[in-house]
Amino acid sequence: GLPTLVGVDRLLVREVRSEASTQAVQTEALLESFLKQRIAMLNGLRAQVATSRSQREAATRFSTLGRELLRESPVLFALYLLDASGRVVHLDRGGPANFEESGLDHAHFAGRGRAIAVARTRRAPASTGSIRLVSGARGMVTYVPVVREGEVAGFVGGAIDYQALFSDALAGQLQGRFGYRISDAGGEPIAVSPDYPASASRTIQPTVSLPGELGWRLEVAIPPFEPLVPRLFTWLIGLALLAALALL
Repeated sequence: GLPTLVGVDRLLVREVRSEASTQAVQTEALLESFLKQRIAMLNGLRAQVATSRSQREAATRFSTLGRELLRESPVLFALYLLDASGRVVHLDRGGPANFEESGLDHAHFAGRGRAIAVARTRRAPASTGSIRLVSGARGMVTYVPVVREGEVAGFVGGAIDYQALFSDALAGQLQGRFGYRISDAGGEPIAVSPDYPASASRTIQPTVSLPGELGWRLEVAIPPFEPLVPRLFTWLIGLALLAALALL
């Protein structure tokens, strides 16, 4: 009887771990898909800029399409049009107009400069690590190179607010049974669910890939003794039956 109870207990634990693994993989895929959709928006904006015949036309197209993208996706905090060196030549931001970053050279900032260099070398989108946006909120910026005649003529950048991103992308995900924590490339938490436990019997840790060289670590925590109620019920009933059998 005792080996049978141990086997049932282990089966319950394996089922919980399997469920946590499944939800972790689904959430990883959801986050990556959500980010790819925003990068696709930036690529569309880049295509409009790349086919412009003048800087004025490029700025007009950028502003027209950029404002539409900001309305459709509140996750985008700001959109940047940069020249080949990384200097801001045009800026659109959701909410109140604020052009204090116009003329700012992104290449001179460590995190942004690294992402611009990666995007320039790879001719592909690249994201920064966690940075402070102008609003003071934490987020990141993704740069998409504008290539003309084989040369990088500039960049289209999109700043993403973490709070808006995780509220939108993870709405309804992992809120019921398992707590989660997302850490940036430096290991600093950037999103933690309210029910994330202080200690865990096991954590599932898939990696969320970002454009460029960086990524996030998603941790889905299984609390100690989980699933508590089914295991407790199994042991109480099982031991009671074994005690009754012994008495008989």
